[in-house]
Amino acid sequence: MTSEIIEEILDKKQLFFEPHYIMVINEHPEGIDSTELKAKVRSRLKKALGIDPFDPKLFGQTREGKSLSSQWASNLVSNRVIDANPDVIVVRREKKVRLFSRYVTSDTSMPIDSKSMWPSEDDIGNDDIVNTAPQQVFTGESSAWRRDPYLAERVRSQANYRCLLDGDDCCRFIGRNGLPYIEAHHVVPMAQQGATPFNLDCIENLVPLCIRCHRMLHAAHQTEASLILTQFLKAIESQHGQSFESLMSECHLPCSELALSKYY
Repeated sequence: MTSEIIEEILDKKQLFFEPHYIMVINEHPEGIDSTELKAKVRSRLKKALGIDPFDPKLFGQTREGKSLSSQWASNLVSNRVIDANPDVIVVRREKKVRLFSRYVTSDTSMPIDSKSMWPSEDDIGNDDIVNTAPQQVFTGESSAWRRDPYLAERVRSQANYRCLLDGDDCCRFIGRNGLPYIEAHHVVPMAQQGATPFNLDCIENLVPLCIRCHRMLHAAHQTEASLILTQFLKAIESQHGQSFESLMSECHLPCSELALSKYY
């Protein structure tokens, strides 16, 4: 098992660390400094894997004698890779970097992905809980809309923690909470919230995607990203018996495949 983990880290490099960064960020709704974030990820992985993920003897070292794997993890922030993740707000002031989850709860003292925050069966059926209005957060340089974690968890649980596309190329692994790691994607991005009074953080606008499909949709070449978009729009129509454009007719924003492709 240890050799497989080492091989995976060597193969994926910074992409290995990204989901673990996201998990720790989600546990700190008040935000977390990049240095503390990296230290927490290292400590968790060391405990979970039984090896130091930044051990230069296992993963090589730079000319300065620093761990290569440590550098790969640092590159998530220094090279602004994590800035492209749709679930993270990155605030940069001078040389300091603080990262926030876009998900928020009414009680910021509670970790967002703790078991106590997962919706019960009663919560999932309660529209008063899952359909709260989005909150706008101002970072000093820009603003962002935070999302309701109950909605995201409802989408993941109803999909049995499987990617909507569920193809052979989907990225599957078990998250820190013991469940398959799946992300909730807003088909019409929350960045469009300011253009409509309709709450885009709604069940109709959320789909479960694995980290590969989610990242490809936002960062891949247009040809590949369009293929992912086409596939999951077909899956939505098959699942609901109507097109996504029909499902979102009340938002009064363009929701055709062509319009959606321009959002990403």
